[in-house]
Amino acid sequence: MGTRHRIDRAFIRAISPNGKYQAFQDADLTGFGIKVSPVGTVAYTYRWVKPDGTQGRRNVGRWPDLQPGEARERCGREIALLDRKGDLPLQLVERKAQRVAVQKVAGVPTIRAFLDERYERHLQTKLTLARATITAKMIRMSFPGLLDTPLDECTAYMIEEWRTDLLKKEFKPSTLNRKLNALRGLFARAVEWEVLTTSPMKKVKKQNEPDGKVRFLDPEEEQRLYDALDEHRASLRTKYGNHHEDAAEVAIVVSLHTGLRRGELFKLHWSDIDLRLAFVTVLSVNAKSRRQRHVPLNAEALAVLTRWKARATNGLVFPNESGDAPIRGLKIWPEIRKAAKLVAFRWHDMRHHFASRLVMAGVDLNTVRELLGHADIKMTLRYAHLSPQHRARAVRLLERPTSASLALAA
Repeated sequence: MGTRHRIDRAFIRAISPNGKYQAFQDADLTGFGIKVSPVGTVAYTYRWVKPDGTQGRRNVGRWPDLQPGEARERCGREIALLDRKGDLPLQLVERKAQRVAVQKVAGVPTIRAFLDERYERHLQTKLTLARATITAKMIRMSFPGLLDTPLDECTAYMIEEWRTDLLKKEFKPSTLNRKLNALRGLFARAVEWEVLTTSPMKKVKKQNEPDGKVRFLDPEEEQRLYDALDEHRASLRTKYGNHHEDAAEVAIVVSLHTGLRRGELFKLHWSDIDLRLAFVTVLSVNAKSRRQRHVPLNAEALAVLTRWKARATNGLVFPNESGDAPIRGLKIWPEIRKAAKLVAFRWHDMRHHFASRLVMAGVDLNTVRELLGHADIKMTLRYAHLSPQHRARAVRLLERPTSASLALAA
């Protein structure tokens, strides 16, 4: 068991962010602790073991909105209503009755109250702080007319009416599906936490989306991009010296040859990269799928990272100007893209380029899925049309044997 600390204001103020997540457990209340984000945001948490043996965790507030003593008291109130491993069947039944009684007294909350008081805290334990904030903001901004509706009074018809109105305003189906998925998660947790018996979202189907176009570079475009990078490097070396390396060139080359998402790439630490064995590890905390994966480095990506490592000054691969956090973007990217004359090519399209080149080279789709970190093969199937070989092989299976082939067989 790790070291426990007396979590109070002095302890929290003394914590320094180190670019990684940090967790500390309280010495007084078992399960109570704090989680510190890479940039120093502090959230109070409570951990316990559920009856099925899995670990539960709740976010009970943030510093300094909530003082440590207040967070500990709030945590103590919630503990009384939680089911734990080792509870007897009678205890589970009694505790459920207590939860129902508390819910009746409190009443069914509105969507706004449930989001503010419970769901956003839950998101912060499952997602990065940035993604949790974006999801909560999406619900608030997308459903203003539903926010003050009690959860048990929100119907599938009301949600369908909301969608119909936005379709008339020519919102894209993909945009509406993202908004509905955010709301769907909120209602799913309300059911899981016994605030509701059923979710109205069960009757709300996803909108059919047109197949998205996969944008990748043809050989001529790829060469123009590399030429633009050469010109960019030459201008910097003229200005700063012959050994100057630039984050833009490194990030673009690595992106083209690993398929990492921009957030995954920019959050890399040198401890995530093994230059000797030539692979990069995408930690689960930085991965969209929340699953860790390992991506091999080919010779080109390895060479550019090795040169970049030689001038590293801290643990971050792509630090910002102050060196205390990852960069959030590359201001020079639009200029490089313009110099390469790339039309309708976004940063994310380098990920498509990586996947497309693999498929066209004959790599099977499941391997591509693993390298990209897709949770579902359906996401990877968008590249299937780029691999005509496997379809040609399938069709050839239907060919009837010719008389010549029969003679050879005999």
